[in-house]
Amino acid sequence: MKLDGCSGCGAKALRRTEKMLTREVGGHSFRAKVAATRCGRCGEVLFASADLRRFDDAVAVSLLDAGITRSDGLKFVRKAMGMRADELARLLGVRPETVSRWENGKREVDLAMLAVLRQLFDERHARKRPVADLLRRLQRPSHLRKTVRLRLAS
Repeated sequence: MKLDGCSGCGAKALRRTEKMLTREVGGHSFRAKVAATRCGRCGEVLFASADLRRFDDAVAVSLLDAGITRSDGLKFVRKAMGMRADELARLLGVRPETVSRWENGKREVDLAMLAVLRQLFDERHARKRPVADLLRRLQRPSHLRKTVRLRLAS
């Protein structure tokens, strides 16, 4: 993050530092040191959005890998993915009410759905979307002929 001065007091005396951040999600406390910039005059601490996003991504991956099915954990993961609830519902082929029930604790998320969410999360970072594309294609199934000729690789 490149700053010309403190957004609070305007001072030019800024220095790089690290600050311990904590997120409380899914009944767990996630902590990590995150790069920051501190004003030498007023002490204001600023974080780059990319650094905060990396922290939130690490929290989301921890939740998914642990199989956390708590509603607040699922909602955190969806938001970390940058996805609206209706968009996630459409992609997963469920009604928006289902995602709402998951996120409000009225319906439990099964582990297979968590596995799909984990894969979608990974794809977001890889900028390749084979699972997301497959889910979209499955929403518009194609019709197979009665006889299908296959070509096998040698």
